[in-house]
Amino acid sequence: IARAVFEAANGNGDRVVPVSTADYYASAAGPIAPRPVHSALDLSKLESAGFHMPDWEEELGEYLKTL
Repeated sequence: IARAVFEAANGNGDRVVPVSTADYYASAAGPIAPRPVHSALDLSKLESAGFHMPDWEEELGEYLKTL
C-alpha cells in the first residue's frame, strides 16, 4: 500500500523498500511495539455475512482524487 501511495503521489514508489520483521527489530533502538509476524486480515466471517470488501487499489485511486 505504501508503494502505491508514493507512486500515485509523486511517482517514486520504487523508493519504498519492504522491511522484514527481523530487520525492523534489528535496527530499532529502545523499547518498540510488537510487530506481528503475519498480519493478513481474514475477511471470511464478513464475507459469510454478505459483506464484500471493495478492491483496495480502486478505493485508493478514488480517495486520492479527492485530495
